[in-house]
Amino acid sequence: MVSSATGKSGARFAIWLYRVRTSRGLSQEGLALRAGIAVPTYGRLERTGKGGGVSHVTLETLLRVLDALELTPQEIWALVIMLKRPEDAATDLRRARPTLG
Repeated sequence: MVSSATGKSGARFAIWLYRVRTSRGLSQEGLALRAGIAVPTYGRLERTGKGGGVSHVTLETLLRVLDALELTPQEIWALVIMLKRPEDAATDLRRARPTLG
C-alpha cells in the first residue's frame, strides 16, 4: 500500500488527479477502464477525505492510473514536486533549472 501521501498531500493529489482527468475529457469510468482497475478503486483516488487519495491503493494501481493518463515528463515532475513537503519542494525547484542546449 502507498501510505506516504496522506493528509494535505493526499488531498492535493486527489484534486490534481480530478483536474488532469477532466482536462483530458475522461470520466472516472473511462479512466478506470483505461487503467484496468475497478471504478470504486479509482473513485477512492479522487476522494479527499479519510480513506481517499493514494493512502489506500497499491503502487501497481497508482502506476496504472498514471500510465493511463499518458502524462508528459513535465507533468510527472510537477506531480512529484507538488506531493513533496513544502520545504523539500522549494529546494528542488531552486535546483531544477532548465538547461539550454
